[in-house]
Amino acid sequence: MLQEDSYHHIAINDEGLCTLCEKKKEFEKIGWDKLKSMFEERIEGIRGKGGYDGLIMLSGGKDSAYLAYFLKVKYGLDLFGFIVDNNYEYEDTFENADKIARSLDMPYMKYRQDPVLMKEYYRFLFMEKSIYQQDAGQVCAFCGRFLIYTASCFAGMMNIPAIFSGHSPDQIFLMGESIEIDEERIAFKEYVMETFYHELKKARDAWKREKGVKELDNLFPKDIKEANVQAIFPFQYFPYKPQEMIKIVKRELNWKPIKRFSENYISSGCKLVNLWSRIAHLNNTNNYVDFEFGNQIRDGLFDREYVDDFKQTLYDKEEIERLAMEFDMPELAKSLEEGMAKKPEDKKEAGYLKIRETISGIVSDSIGVEREEIDVYEGIMKNINDFSVLLKITRDIEDRFGVDNKVENFLDGGTIHDISLSIERYLKARDVAPATEDGRVVMLKSSMESDTMLFCLPYAGGMTEMFEKFSEYLPDTVNVGVALYPGVRGEGPPLETIEEIAEFYAGYLTSVETDELYVLGYCFGGYVAHHLVRILARRNRRVDGLIMVSLTPPNMKDAVYDLDFDDDACADGYMKGTMEIGEIYREITDTMSKEELKRYWSLYWKSVKTILDYKASRETVDMPALIVTGKDEEYDFLRPEDKAWFELYPNAGFATVAGGHMLLVTHPGELANCIMEKTGIGSLIA
Repeated sequence: MLQEDSYHHIAINDEGLCTLCEKKKEFEKIGWDKLKSMFEERIEGIRGKGGYDGLIMLSGGKDSAYLAYFLKVKYGLDLFGFIVDNNYEYEDTFENADKIARSLDMPYMKYRQDPVLMKEYYRFLFMEKSIYQQDAGQVCAFCGRFLIYTASCFAGMMNIPAIFSGHSPDQIFLMGESIEIDEERIAFKEYVMETFYHELKKARDAWKREKGVKELDNLFPKDIKEANVQAIFPFQYFPYKPQEMIKIVKRELNWKPIKRFSENYISSGCKLVNLWSRIAHLNNTNNYVDFEFGNQIRDGLFDREYVDDFKQTLYDKEEIERLAMEFDMPELAKSLEEGMAKKPEDKKEAGYLKIRETISGIVSDSIGVEREEIDVYEGIMKNINDFSVLLKITRDIEDRFGVDNKVENFLDGGTIHDISLSIERYLKARDVAPATEDGRVVMLKSSMESDTMLFCLPYAGGMTEMFEKFSEYLPDTVNVGVALYPGVRGEGPPLETIEEIAEFYAGYLTSVETDELYVLGYCFGGYVAHHLVRILARRNRRVDGLIMVSLTPPNMKDAVYDLDFDDDACADGYMKGTMEIGEIYREITDTMSKEELKRYWSLYWKSVKTILDYKASRETVDMPALIVTGKDEEYDFLRPEDKAWFELYPNAGFATVAGGHMLLVTHPGELANCIMEKTGIGSLIA
């Protein structure tokens, strides 16, 4: 979500986690019941105290729509709607605000600011050097307070005791209006406000120098509101659940997002967002909306894909150029055009969005509903009762993407969004590098100039795809090959013993010409690697390092693998989700068809049985060995730094990385970095 950003001191680690996610900590909060009581005490204090109980700021977005419904229906407040037109809002937002007020039988007015003054004001915010910030954050910081102050002034004239605003919790905090009890949060809020008031003084001084005192106190007020009017921000008193709010206002108020933002209208309808967010992007910084969305994703309020989709529709090149020229910024307009031309395509986002658009079209054509009316986050089968229609949708999707026997599984997931993500993952997994000519190995990285090879042995079930992301984090000086176990792709019977599998790949590795050879065994693959390196040692094929990930020492396996099971029964249990351990493997099994799942779990249990039957060699091998375990390993018998490894590998070293048993898939970057740091793989200089 966030990018590397030296301006805000944001770094991204190898797992794609930003500094904020890495250092996220819980802080002391007031309980929701107490906050609710505080809110109700406030509204009872204003009820019946003026011409209306309160003035509500209406933007036409989902927050103000839900807030109006919440205050009017749940609390029975007599409200007056107030719509501010700053001359830079999309007209659709006013149409939405109008519809909301009419649906709630609420009187309202649209207050239009002087267009000439607004042009002066926003040009000043964008161009005044004394307050300029690389992320263009000064624009919203000043504008937001100006709009609230405008509403409070009108409320004061109308004898309305309070204004209500649908600002989010993050926005409320940045305005200094949040209720805090945590000492660190209080100190940080004080710092934020001290910084803001310092910037406010600079802005007021610069405006006076350039414009005199004209509208100074209205545009740059020293307080956020008029003294005789309360400002109430309800979304700090109740859990903020934007996706639920969207569903409620759609259902109760027939609210619809403005067309240009598709179904994901989750932010402002202000045209200036185009301009300041693009300025931040060109300055290689995150803007405040990036941080706000990041917090909401981190807190589970939005899915990342949901936000990504909105951001795809956010930037309007023509709008940006028009605004830049209107504010007399021709050089900025030119740089914006050049910056956009250089912007690399995000293949992941483009893939997902294109898939989703195609599926939406198929559903739209099949059920006779306009594509814009289809909610991609709602169950796809909710309004489809005709089995023949469902069958047609299934076949059309399978034909379009070439995913035989998969869509039935995807439909069980429920939404077009889920289906699109699943198909994207499947297509990416299917598009792996070709196997070697003898079909034994899939080469994920291969260069004639490389003198180092990492040979990887997958875990039970043998999926080569699980190493793809991991290989991307390794340097290009390392060739990466993954064992393609016989039988994995349904082309023949699997090998029956670990000894047979090890022998199968020993022949391949003795023929590979490379100066450095490292062998990585993951879980089941670790037992194969244990036997394989001993065969290679007897054949004088040097192995420069052995890496064992997520397995118990082979000489201790009989103490922990005390199982009695029936292959088919266990496979059926996993298929039906009755076996809890199946949850561990969801990361890689969710995009499989039922046929593939059946074959996968059958191979999985055969692999486990193979471990049970394996008579592990206790022969000591004098080679560097790295033993890696996940910090959140689900199997309690896999202990970090198990000293039993020294009996087999006297030179063993140990490491723990983030993640559980599936750390190779969930934390590939951290695993790759750990291996590079501990083994030096890829550092060989020709």
